[in-house]
Amino acid sequence: MVIDFLILTAGLAAVPPELDVLANFKAGRMICSNPDDAAKTCTAIASYEIVSDGTLTETTEMLLSPQQPITLTLTVRGRVENGAICGSLQNESFETGQIKRNAAPLTAEQNAAAMANIKEKLSSMVGQTACDALRIENGKLVKAGVVDGVGIALPAKPVRWISSLDGYRVAPAS
Repeated sequence: MVIDFLILTAGLAAVPPELDVLANFKAGRMICSNPDDAAKTCTAIASYEIVSDGTLTETTEMLLSPQQPITLTLTVRGRVENGAICGSLQNESFETGQIKRNAAPLTAEQNAAAMANIKEKLSSMVGQTACDALRIENGKLVKAGVVDGVGIALPAKPVRWISSLDGYRVAPAS
């Protein structure tokens, strides 16, 4: 019986390294969505900082349009629940949000106007919890998400762990 328990607990503890989000966060890795390894581009790059109370600060730079080099950077507070990365967009996220065109920040006035527009369009998402879970599909790492209270199941997208030294950037696919 002791041997069965040891085998069972060893199996439960064996999480593939690419699915161990906390270990990757602690190692300073970021999540690159829809990676183009040849061009070293992503449609979004999310970085994570573990706060002393165990929560996360997630900062994500994402493309606003798949064909144009315009990005939006937002920061949200979150947590890891059962291996999934969960967070909730808050009004404060829009106050600190930054839009860039061709990697150059907009002027303060342009940014404020654009952020007000984005805040209006995303107002139904404020306060809703979204969770992204990593899993292996067909031998590749993917991220799939669900937004609570809105009934939106987000489709799985390919992702990869990257470090700041890998040279990836957020940009349209080549």
